[in-house]
Amino acid sequence: MRKVIAFAAALAALGIQSVSAQALNYDPYYFLPGAARSVGVDLGLATPDAANFADATDVDLMAKYAINDQLEAGARATFGFLNEGADSFSSVVLGAKYALRENTALTLNLTPFNQAEEMGLSLGVMHSMELDGLVSGINNQLQIGLLDAYAPVGVAIGALIQPVKPIDDRFTAYLDISITTNTDNAAEYLSVLASPNVDVMLSEGWTLNAGLYGSILSGDFAANTEVGLVVTLLRDMQLQ
Repeated sequence: MRKVIAFAAALAALGIQSVSAQALNYDPYYFLPGAARSVGVDLGLATPDAANFADATDVDLMAKYAINDQLEAGARATFGFLNEGADSFSSVVLGAKYALRENTALTLNLTPFNQAEEMGLSLGVMHSMELDGLVSGINNQLQIGLLDAYAPVGVAIGALIQPVKPIDDRFTAYLDISITTNTDNAAEYLSVLASPNVDVMLSEGWTLNAGLYGSILSGDFAANTEVGLVVTLLRDMQLQ
């Protein structure tokens, strides 16, 4: 089970204390480690202001490889050549996921390069639950961010709650709820984002994800009225 979070394109600079679970990961999607020798490549566009898409969009390129059935490694690069507020080459995140069980994994991520010009380390856990009812399951992820790139003060905390609803053989709907804060001042840094989005299977191994996201709460307990947009093309394949 997997899915993109509204990982807040505004967080790509990585220099703020409240960062989402997926902003702390090399993989912008919720994906448990794949089968041995599986490969994934994503190319995505994300903007926190859909009305200003041409001037405030980050471009993400991610690649990952499953070394075996338990261990996956990957890297994500973010480019800001469509974002007036970001560097052309904004950040790199390296990381790995290790499956403890079929539905549970640990994550480790490191950012050696970012606009904050600081090192960042994140640790986390992923867990998926299958359900019978309105939704087929819920994906959950908790990440903590350490060092100055992720948390100049305190410890950054990012959590994802993601109900999943298959519509038919080609379409799957998601509602990502991303909760972020910081141990230094939980109320000041508290943020809640909601992102309805959908996967469209284009053909075998090719998927398009598109969704909107917006703020339910910000650090001052007020919603941000801007609407963000995420569009990503995913390619999955199995090496022989």
